[in-house]
Amino acid sequence: MKNQGFTLVELVLTIVLVSILSVVAVSQFSLDTTRLDLAEDKLVGDIQYAKRLAMTKGITHGIFFEPAFERYTVFEGTVATPLPDPADRSQNFIIDYTTESSFEGVTMTSANFSGSSTLTFNGEGAPVDAGNVVIAFGAQSRTMTVTPNTGKVTTP
Repeated sequence: MKNQGFTLVELVLTIVLVSILSVVAVSQFSLDTTRLDLAEDKLVGDIQYAKRLAMTKGITHGIFFEPAFERYTVFEGTVATPLPDPADRSQNFIIDYTTESSFEGVTMTSANFSGSSTLTFNGEGAPVDAGNVVIAFGAQSRTMTVTPNTGKVTTP
């Protein structure tokens, strides 16, 4: 008599294999959105940091965006004077999506502040020009908008 069906070993191996594939697929999807979320949170925080410094010190601060190079620089006074990075005071405050592993795959699609790629806050913390920055990861994108007068950063 010939038994038909699967053995317990075959059934367990199939379940293990399907479980591993599911975990890999789900973790890759969540890693993609996590990187974009992390980049968005970092950018919003850096915009708010530049605004607070402008208000605290009473002088111009801002962020110079370079979408073609996937990076931005936080500066004081002019673009030529980058701030030291708060995490490592020996380095300039430059966030480069191409070299930072936590942002791997994130791109900067555009930055537009009344035709300029520079977001500047006056000594009172108000943006000189309002506008937005768009970052992306694959087919997903996020737009950070800096509102006129207040400099509030909104994300849809």
